[in-house]
Amino acid sequence: MPPPYGSTVMRSIYPILILSLIVACGGDGKTNADIVTDTGANLPDSDPPIDTNTSDGGDSLDSSEGDEGTTLPPEIAVTVFVLLDDVPTEDITVMQGGNPTRWATDAEGKVITQVDTSVPGDLFLMAIHPDARVLGDFVYPNTTELTISLVSFDTSDNPDYIFKDPGVPWESHVIEKCAHCHLTIADTWYDTAHRTSAKNPILHDIYSGTAKAFDTESLCLERGGSWVEGKEPGTGAAIMHCQVSTTVTGLTAISSPGSNGNCADCHAPGIDGEIGQRDLLDAEGYGYEYGVHCEVCHHVESVDLAGGPGVSGSLKILRPSEPAPYPGMGEFFPLTFCPDEDVPNLYMGCVPRGHFRESVFCAGCHELNQPSFVPEAPVDEARWPDGKIPVHTTYTEWGGSSVAEFMSCQACHMPSADAEVTNTADLQFFGEANTGVTGGWPRPPGNVRLHTWSGPRSLEAYKLASPLNIAIEKSSDDDQISAAVTVSNSGAGHAMPTGEPLRSLILWVEAFCGTDKLQAVAGDAIPDFGGSVASKSSDEDWSLWPKATSGMIVTVVSATGEFHDYEGYGPFGDGTFSAAEKGMPIEHVVGSVTVVSVSSEGLVTFDQALPEGDKAYLLRSLPTDEGAVPMTLAGHSGFAFARVLTAPSGLRMVPHFVANDVASDNRIGPQKNWTSNHVFQATCDEPTISATLINRAYPYWLAQERGWDMRDAIIANTTE
Repeated sequence: MPPPYGSTVMRSIYPILILSLIVACGGDGKTNADIVTDTGANLPDSDPPIDTNTSDGGDSLDSSEGDEGTTLPPEIAVTVFVLLDDVPTEDITVMQGGNPTRWATDAEGKVITQVDTSVPGDLFLMAIHPDARVLGDFVYPNTTELTISLVSFDTSDNPDYIFKDPGVPWESHVIEKCAHCHLTIADTWYDTAHRTSAKNPILHDIYSGTAKAFDTESLCLERGGSWVEGKEPGTGAAIMHCQVSTTVTGLTAISSPGSNGNCADCHAPGIDGEIGQRDLLDAEGYGYEYGVHCEVCHHVESVDLAGGPGVSGSLKILRPSEPAPYPGMGEFFPLTFCPDEDVPNLYMGCVPRGHFRESVFCAGCHELNQPSFVPEAPVDEARWPDGKIPVHTTYTEWGGSSVAEFMSCQACHMPSADAEVTNTADLQFFGEANTGVTGGWPRPPGNVRLHTWSGPRSLEAYKLASPLNIAIEKSSDDDQISAAVTVSNSGAGHAMPTGEPLRSLILWVEAFCGTDKLQAVAGDAIPDFGGSVASKSSDEDWSLWPKATSGMIVTVVSATGEFHDYEGYGPFGDGTFSAAEKGMPIEHVVGSVTVVSVSSEGLVTFDQALPEGDKAYLLRSLPTDEGAVPMTLAGHSGFAFARVLTAPSGLRMVPHFVANDVASDNRIGPQKNWTSNHVFQATCDEPTISATLINRAYPYWLAQERGWDMRDAIIANTTE
């Protein structure tokens, strides 16, 4: 076999490529020669640089004139021979840049193409095969035949490869960074949870069992923690921190020796060196600062969900290992897996892959079923026959919906860029001189996808419109007002909420006469995961609340002894579990009282007598600011939706690595709804009902334990 990258095709592209890249990035008035000298670029001696400015009679063609300004015919017939590893190969796709027509080679590796000369920019034919980088050659008026020699890339991952800096929006002038060319994509990626996935302080608190908010020994001990030595995320340096619970690695070292929970496989997949099964605290440099960045996703060669989540399982990372064919390309020949075919730029080393536009790519991290990591507390196989509990099931939720037939994850979470963004390299910024091999060709509107991954953790500018709707149907009976409140998931292709099981949706229902709030006296109550400072059952003393302060509220609920028979995910909705096994007892509002005073022993005086019931919750006082979200709502009129993971101790809404069961999962599925009922004491003829839906990022108890600010957000509100 001849030298793999010494073909005339490769040598003909390289000079124009490097000069065009430099011209596109210039803008300082220097000539091409000046810039080549400044950058120290060494071009192959056998081919002189090709002038990329077609207005002065250079060798490159525009879409309408030949070498000397002559008008080109509408089409140029070119016979293309394609070799793969020196062998003529059938069914290799051949295309012209900027032309949607595709041709396929015959058994002799040959195809006759019709090059459309009206296409703006470079007239260029390229060959596409899943085992080789896209390559091609220029077409001139006298071109009748071309031979394109594809070479299969090395399929072994290279642990010596160093992930490149993706860049940030304000550093687009630095040519070595992805943001240099992909401005729109870099700009939208930068403000996402993907970028901060490896450095999220809440993630590290959960992973290491710490509470970084308690940053002094005295504060740590006051909050019940231990002041111990640990590692600083991002640097690995020894630091003192507040330990409040077990660590992921502490559990897995006992339950799964040699494992560390594989959290970094998705949260910090871009750690240099060996890919997968890395400690999250190994993440430093780009791997820590940029989390899920450009070179992680675009080095995913294939997806196989049988492998488990992340880069040590479902997502096969393939980093380049062949030496770079030309100076200035770095140590290794670039290898990038791309969503589009028309990318012959050698600095990309593109190999097209369809998975970038398919939901299965997202499933590589957003699908997780796990065994118990808690020693001597396995998963109950009577409930979960495969010995695993569902943790992240967004992909299968989507796959079981009617939405899956016509819409991928990317359709919502990577919305199309505005029409003026003409391709992923932002060709619109650089003009016609770079239309072609250097900057690509204009693509149809909608082809370019913003890398926003819009969702509950996005900035306001990138949030999806709420897929949830609230409808209220009210009725009056003597001195009471009743309301049936229906929450519908009409817009999401998965359950709501989805993803991280610490999340919940809380429906808070209130009634008013003017501005006077009415007392709830019956109907559905917000369950325990709505949040409380403390709770007590009926066999405990309800007059003693050591954590109470003046102004706090105690809500009281009654248990009916029955269970909600909802339609949830998996066995919670397919008939496997009975209503009791679905784990949501029906609790009704009885009433609430306000704390007036508290003795030093915790003996509480209320503004009125406590009503009788089966459970009482101590809550913080309701906020006085209009539109503010209360942090504790258990026992108030309303409802809530969540996948409730439980620990062997019975603690609910726990991080998944300490869970061994799912107590309930009443999240609202795609195109599904749930109706709750509520009753208030009316003091006027025309009371109003207000229903507010709150998105909660993690449970109140865990936020209190770790000193986190609550991340509640109102996502829907209706008044009737």
